[in-house]
Amino acid sequence: MYRFSRTSSEQTLAPQMSLQMNSRRALLELIKEIQESIEVVRPAQGSSLSYFLIRDKLNRILVGYLVKNDRASQSAGRDLFDFILVRKGFDRPPDRKTVLSGVERLLFTSFSPGVIQIHADLHEAERSYSFLTAVRSRNVYADADL
Repeated sequence: MYRFSRTSSEQTLAPQMSLQMNSRRALLELIKEIQESIEVVRPAQGSSLSYFLIRDKLNRILVGYLVKNDRASQSAGRDLFDFILVRKGFDRPPDRKTVLSGVERLLFTSFSPGVIQIHADLHEAERSYSFLTAVRSRNVYADADL
């Protein structure tokens, strides 16, 4: 009986752990992008939005927003979104990439011009889980953010 339960658990947990690790890698990529910023433009300080707009030290703009994924929503039976990251600058054309899929809800809350909180509810393989963290810019210009 122990062997059966162990084998059963390994078969169900291994794919779920792999999916969560992929989501965490994508979220870490997003965090690294935000840490290279210098100023949170949107959301305004003290408010939350489902998108963000930040500026880096080269005066390029990084925009993150959600786009509904119809195929994933239909198969899951609930609204699911893809998180898109776009970097716009004067020196090159905009770069657009999908960072994260299977997003149920994603909120960004600005605490100050250099600190933003990320709250994500993710859905993968018939399971949902949450992620919450605050990210501080490494290039923040104000001592008030320290």
